[in-house]
Amino acid sequence: MSRPKSVLALLMLCLSTVGWAAEAPTEKERVSKLTNNLVCTCGCANIIVASCDCGQAADMRKEVATFVKEGKTDALIFAAFEKKYGPKVLGAPKLEGFNVLAWVLPFVGLAVGAVVVVAVVRKLRPKGAETEAVEAMPPELDEKYRKLLEEEMRED
Repeated sequence: MSRPKSVLALLMLCLSTVGWAAEAPTEKERVSKLTNNLVCTCGCANIIVASCDCGQAADMRKEVATFVKEGKTDALIFAAFEKKYGPKVLGAPKLEGFNVLAWVLPFVGLAVGAVVVVAVVRKLRPKGAETEAVEAMPPELDEKYRKLLEEEMRED
């Protein structure tokens, strides 16, 4: 094997083992991550479960911990909470149906607004009217007015 190929092979081997060396999150880390993406349903100003101090949030944290110990995936846990409490329990809306519009429309509106502003500015700005007027003036008139201006300036 030539030197560049062997270096490339060694680099690929090192990079492929990085994924294996990464540790899986602990149960406590998973519970923390999941509860940071769930909203408490007790009515205390839509606080995330991880930060809420009410009894409902404590029950929800225990429920998440139980699901994690049972080995359920994050998607299954979110689906179970959504089924039990409704979609308002999710920290962020799912990217499906009408929710996609809620995520996309603000950016579309900004883009359309920017295009409208650019079009209006271009339409209102005269297209070279000043340069055409200057270029259309014969050089003799320009010289005539320059001399008049100089005379006016000397008189003051």
